[in-house]
Amino acid sequence: MNYRCHSLSVDSAALALNISRRYLFDLMDETGESFAQMLNRFRLEQARQLLADPDYRHFGIADIAFDSGFGDISYFYRQFRRRYGEAPGAFRTRRILVGPQE
Repeated sequence: MNYRCHSLSVDSAALALNISRRYLFDLMDETGESFAQMLNRFRLEQARQLLADPDYRHFGIADIAFDSGFGDISYFYRQFRRRYGEAPGAFRTRRILVGPQE
């Protein structure tokens, strides 16, 4: 199961894990996150790592978003800004020019 797959769904995740959809929801309830929130968290962390990596500076932000599993660039920008408090481009510039701060 790959969280970066655009077509990943609760049903496909349950099938890959060989568990019922209901049991997957029960497991998710224990984490306090919905399936969509968990996917977004994994995808945003992946995108953030790539944006901070100087080896990926030649990749466009949209390319990184799509490679991280986002299918909609506007949604990616909104989610990134909400989670990290700045736009992906500003984050990338700060991390590459100034270096890691966290």
